[in-house]
Order: sequence, then C-alpha cells, then structure tokens
Amino acid sequence: MGWKELSEKLQDARIKKRIPLKELSMKTNISIDKLKKMEKGDFSIESPIYIKNYLKRLSAVLQLDESDLIEDYESETRLPVSNEKEKPSISYEVLYYVMVAVLSIFVIVLLVEIERELTLPYATLYNSSDATLLVNGRPLSPYENYEIFKDVKVTNNSSVVTIKEYSGRILKIKIKDFEVNLYGKSKNP
Repeated sequence: MGWKELSEKLQDARIKKRIPLKELSMKTNISIDKLKKMEKGDFSIESPIYIKNYLKRLSAVLQLDESDLIEDYESETRLPVSNEKEKPSISYEVLYYVMVAVLSIFVIVLLVEIERELTLPYATLYNSSDATLLVNGRPLSPYENYEIFKDVKVTNNSSVVTIKEYSGRILKIKIKDFEVNLYGKSKNP
C-alpha cells in the first residue's frame, strides 16, 4: 500500500465518522494544513518520527489499527535493502595514519619549543664602560653585548664579579672604574 492508499484510508475514516477537519485537528493536536496534506498523500511535511506520531493520534480518534497505519506508511518510506555492506568514507587505516601524523607534528613542535627555551639566553651582558672586560675568559669590548646562558665570571684587571642566574630585573654592577648592565628575562616565571 502506498501513501495514496494510506491518505484515502484516513480521509474515508474521517468522513465515515463525520468528523470535520477542524474537530480532528483539535482532538489530535495536528494542524488543519498538515491534515489536509496527509489526506492528499503528502507525508513529506515532517520527519518520519513526527508522521508516525500523527498516525498514532489519528488511529486513536478515527478508531483505526495503529500498527496497520504505521506499517502502511513505513512500507512506502523504506529504502531498498542492499546486500553490500556500506564502506565508511574514510578507512580506519587512513584515520590511524592521520592521527599518528598529527601527534608526531605536535611532539616535534613541542620539542622544538623546549629546545628553543633551553637555548635562549637568560640575560644579556652589556659593557657600558670604555674598558675591555673578560667574560669567562673572552674579551668583551666597550659597548658590546654578551648573551648569558649560564653563570658568568666578569673580570677587569684585578676586579672579579660572578653573575648568578638572572631574576628578571635590570642589574647594574659596578666594578671600580667601569659599569656592567645586565638585561634580560627570567627563565622562571
């Protein structure tokens, strides 16, 4: 039985019971427009779950067999059954490789960021004097910068200063007749 026969069955039962559309609408809580469309064979007005619910309500008021109405409706809405299994659009193997690739990229980015953080200087030593300093045995000319990655030893003739890990503020260290400015960011927040 198709939708046309189903719609005729509904309309015939309503007319036989002498129930006007307005009254049927009030008893079933289905709009008159939807009832008219259903009686004309248009069941595409709502999703199948709503149509089945409407048919249940109509069967109660029109004293029709609910299961017959729903079966008639479903027989027209069923899709042909295929023996072939539907294959997913993306295979699980491809999905696995994509996930591994994304995870690998994440790990690589994380390692690069960690290495970059470890190789950033935690301070810059700037020689603001006119004298040459020795920083860890390397000469630092006047007005030259030296990036500090670890504790340093600054020497000028007989004066020696050891600068320990930088805490995030500008330090000015006076060594007799010259001045050393230390600028940088703290490694530890």
